[in-house]
Amino acid sequence: MQNKNRFCILLLLLFLSIEVFAFKKVVNLEYYGDIEKEGSTIVLQRAFNNIEGKCLKIPSGVFDISNINVTNKKNFIIEGSSNTILMCAQFTVKDCKNFEICNVKVLGTCNKFAYFNVIGDCSYFSLHNCIFDSEKDKNGNNTFYGIHIICDHNNSKKSFENSPRHFKIYHNHVRNTRFDGILIHALCSDFKIYKNEVDSSQCIGIEVEGRLGGISNTTVFNCRNASITNNNINNCGDWGILTMWVKKINIQKNICKNNFGCFLSIGCKNSLISDNYLEGKSKGFEISQEFYSLAKGINDSIFVIGNTIVGKARDLNRGVLDIRHAKNISVCDNIVKCLFLDDSSMLCISSSQNIYVKSNKFLSSEKKMQKKILYSETPDPETKKTSKLALYNINVNNNKFDVK
Repeated sequence: MQNKNRFCILLLLLFLSIEVFAFKKVVNLEYYGDIEKEGSTIVLQRAFNNIEGKCLKIPSGVFDISNINVTNKKNFIIEGSSNTILMCAQFTVKDCKNFEICNVKVLGTCNKFAYFNVIGDCSYFSLHNCIFDSEKDKNGNNTFYGIHIICDHNNSKKSFENSPRHFKIYHNHVRNTRFDGILIHALCSDFKIYKNEVDSSQCIGIEVEGRLGGISNTTVFNCRNASITNNNINNCGDWGILTMWVKKINIQKNICKNNFGCFLSIGCKNSLISDNYLEGKSKGFEISQEFYSLAKGINDSIFVIGNTIVGKARDLNRGVLDIRHAKNISVCDNIVKCLFLDDSSMLCISSSQNIYVKSNKFLSSEKKMQKKILYSETPDPETKKTSKLALYNINVNNNKFDVK
């Protein structure tokens, strides 16, 4: 009887998987109209309006399109061919479920700035094997915003349950973005970013940020349950990886080279940062509140293990490895290669509690650093008031420092 019940359950699961995945009708784009007569935008939008339950095949070729929207659809695939290029303005997927986008190239041009946005109540989706690229405009700036995934700004009842969740971004090549290469923020949850190539973004390579964005809007909308693994992130104009107000994130086995900044975590909880190569030419590895009020949430329970870190202190009296306004931080078995900056240090710990720095190697790169460790008390970075976090329970032992 037990075997019979197990067999029935397996049959039911098989039926459900077939119903969800195998019954997608394969349709070619030309089914929806004549692009030469009607234009790419009209035909593609007509196809997307009727895409539910289908696998839409877009042929090779260059499609010059304006704004495109895929809204309130489910159970679909958008699949390009070997050389499908979308020269688009805004490509927006909103409130869609169980979908896949693959094998397309999204290109920003000097005549048209491109966006790729996934917004709102989107779940169980993947974006993979795509290329995102751009030309330069007349001022030398890139013309593709970057992959952008976010909750619906206009939803007054925004929550984890109606924001992007349960998704994967993998095997994409993202380059020459105007802002971040891949930006995930505001209530996104349960997602994986892995095996992507991110190159030459003008801002951050990969960012997971628990707020709505903008310079002045610092209202916290945490992200949660994320991983950033096995990505190559190179030549970016700001941080290679930045995480901000994320609850539980694993950052492992990434290779980040020749970026302006090495790594920054702001206000995150329960992070594991391990086995990465993280390089920053002008800023180091920072676990720091840095810009925002401590009341918005500080770094707590962060484990930094087995990484190779190459960087420079961001300023005088700061450290290549810089822990600032944080608690419950463990840093073990890392190699820290320090680029020289006068009056800075290899390690700096400021206004933090329960900090364990053990069995790390701190090495000078070229010119030897003058200082091993700096300790300090610093005010709240936003309010400028005295921090309630005073240095307490700081354990720095069994480390090797190569200094003058």
